[in-house]
Amino acid sequence: MKVDSVKSILITDDCDHLLIDGLIKLGYKVDYHPEITSEKVDEIIHSYFGIVVNTKIKMDKHRIDLTKNLSFICRLGSGLDHFDLDYCAEKNIAVISSPEGNRQAVAEHVLGMVLALMIKLREGYDQIYQQTWNREAVRGTELSGKKIGIIGFGNNGSAFADILSGFDVELFIYDKYKTVESGSFGNSTRISCTLDEILENVSIISFHIPLTHETNGMINDSFIARCRPGTILINTSRGRISDLDAIIKGLQTKQLGGTCLDVFPNEKVSTFSPEEKAQINYLCAQKNVVLTPHVAGWTIESKVKIAKILLDRVAHLKF
Repeated sequence: MKVDSVKSILITDDCDHLLIDGLIKLGYKVDYHPEITSEKVDEIIHSYFGIVVNTKIKMDKHRIDLTKNLSFICRLGSGLDHFDLDYCAEKNIAVISSPEGNRQAVAEHVLGMVLALMIKLREGYDQIYQQTWNREAVRGTELSGKKIGIIGFGNNGSAFADILSGFDVELFIYDKYKTVESGSFGNSTRISCTLDEILENVSIISFHIPLTHETNGMINDSFIARCRPGTILINTSRGRISDLDAIIKGLQTKQLGGTCLDVFPNEKVSTFSPEEKAQINYLCAQKNVVLTPHVAGWTIESKVKIAKILLDRVAHLKF
């Protein structure tokens, strides 16, 4: 699609220049402001035909009402919980996301986190740093032979299952809204099951679900109490799915054998309450915890893939 007259697009976050150059070739005027604030977006959004955002800029009813000719919103990556999708549909604003662009990055990150936890990479590093060399204390556990639960089987959940096909593992997969094929895939076995069957059988659970009214706070005291003792929980989806107090209690009682978290209920460090600081400090001090700053889908390759996908989808829009 080539635009008939010059229309402006605002890009509010860092992206690969492939997207910028491609939009210009399509005939758009592109304003690239990756450091822009929400307040500044509110001031200028009325003049734009399209906007490209990440998680920094919420596209809620208030912001949408400030627009005049907005025809599409692009999301750099996946996750649309900060969009008012119903209001976008009411206003005939197309919403374009690119979850395929970082699915492989997320899958590899999850694998890296759980392997680091199970083979005690962090503790091994600490021994070398401290020059203490106690090999028995860092004897690890193999992933092969384990039963692993995957909750949510969209782009990221299915990519994680694919990457595990090289391991001799049994995958218990639950997705409330999707049919999952059971069978052998490489060296792994996939079993489509209920949430109860995951909780009854597995020792590792990885979450790959959107944030909705159903999933908000899903990892809570009740959920953890239903897990098998010593279960490892992994969350790379959305932070508000996790109740950090419940996870900390699970670690303290050893109901949880460990946790890997890439996402947190609050990720704005400058706004941390004393309680939130205490939660993070506690988790950082535990040897059976692996934490990363919401970067599971954030690789050099995923940045390019996301740009290509969004560009292709904008090119095929019909107005």
